[in-house]
Amino acid sequence: MRKPALLLLLVCLLFTGCKKEGIELLTQEVSAGTTYNFYDVCFVNDSIGYACGGSKYEVGIFTKTTDGGQTWATADSVVSKCLYTSYFFNVQEGFTMGYDSWKLYTSDSAKTFTASVGNYSPVNAVAFTNRQYGVRVTGDGYSSGSIQSTSDGGNTWAETLLLNNITDVQYADSNTAYVSGFGVIY
Repeated sequence: MRKPALLLLLVCLLFTGCKKEGIELLTQEVSAGTTYNFYDVCFVNDSIGYACGGSKYEVGIFTKTTDGGQTWATADSVVSKCLYTSYFFNVQEGFTMGYDSWKLYTSDSAKTFTASVGNYSPVNAVAFTNRQYGVRVTGDGYSSGSIQSTSDGGNTWAETLLLNNITDVQYADSNTAYVSGFGVIY
């Protein structure tokens, strides 16, 4: 007789004791004048932001907002392959990177870019601790990738090859970066 009462008590606690207030996210779609996918958005302050994307083998697009994301300039094609990630140090200066190791640098608020191609492995994410030190991660598919680091502001990159596609990087502090990918965290 005690087991059904205990079971009833546990069921009541389960359904009444764990009520949490729901969070309602307000969303609003805004246009950037393209049907291509966007893969990353990067804000440097409360009004200036950049977004990149495109199509893997066809086009890399890039766009900018100056009003906190309410409106975006029509996305421009800036390279011939998709762009997956961006990092801006300030309103003027930053990088966007993507498929085939495309690396684009701007020093004039994305009006013009200096482009170069690396080792043809897609750059999936990039982060910096300061203007000189940064990490970018690469990979495509499930079986290979790399962690690449720079100590000269992105001019050169030292590479560590891995057996996993690496998809993201975040700095925990100025000395520690975490990277993650298919089944791994380093």
